[in-house]
Amino acid sequence: MSDGKLGEQIGATLAGLGIFGGLIQVGWQIYEWLRFSIWTPVSVLTALKWTHHIPWAEAPQDWFGLHQLLDGFPLALALVVLGFLSLFITFCLHAANSAGNG
Repeated sequence: MSDGKLGEQIGATLAGLGIFGGLIQVGWQIYEWLRFSIWTPVSVLTALKWTHHIPWAEAPQDWFGLHQLLDGFPLALALVVLGFLSLFITFCLHAANSAGNG
């Protein structure tokens, strides 16, 4: 398998995982809201805190604006945006590989 094809497959997989992950995240939030009438906001910062490997997420010593931005940015939206960005990059790789082979 050529490196170009492998890159395209990896990109398509990442795109699918990002988009699917974002939809699953929103689906879970909707399920909780419909069942318990509780909307649990999940931000990018919340996900970083779940890892327990990023002390900055718990108690930042600098980059306070970025910390605040990530705290207000929904995880589902971030996953979907990253998924579509990965898909766009994959299409660009495919177009570059097709142009180079044609």
